[in-house]
Amino acid sequence: MQKMDALADEQGRAPSPLMFPSSVGTPLELRTIYRGLGTLNTDLKLPRSTMHQLRKVYASHITRDLIASGTYSPKLLARPLGHTKADVALSVYSLISDDDYNAAVLELG
Repeated sequence: MQKMDALADEQGRAPSPLMFPSSVGTPLELRTIYRGLGTLNTDLKLPRSTMHQLRKVYASHITRDLIASGTYSPKLLARPLGHTKADVALSVYSLISDDDYNAAVLELG
């Protein structure tokens, strides 16, 4: 993202607020994003995934690592996901990994 912002600055335009801007700051077509995601999945030998699945992984990471530690407010999760209420974002996107579950079971005895 920093490279994109630097390029925009060089070209005399404002950085794009888009998550996936083109090289000139305009929205990418959905098929271009999915083609790039497919290539990435293939290169990394990952199963096929969707943008929504990546959104859930992102939100779960924020929930587990930042919010659960007490460092940040749950409202931090809601805002980038477009939710107005933190409880909705927490209930929808708080995935529990097997490692998290097993650690809790061991801790609770």
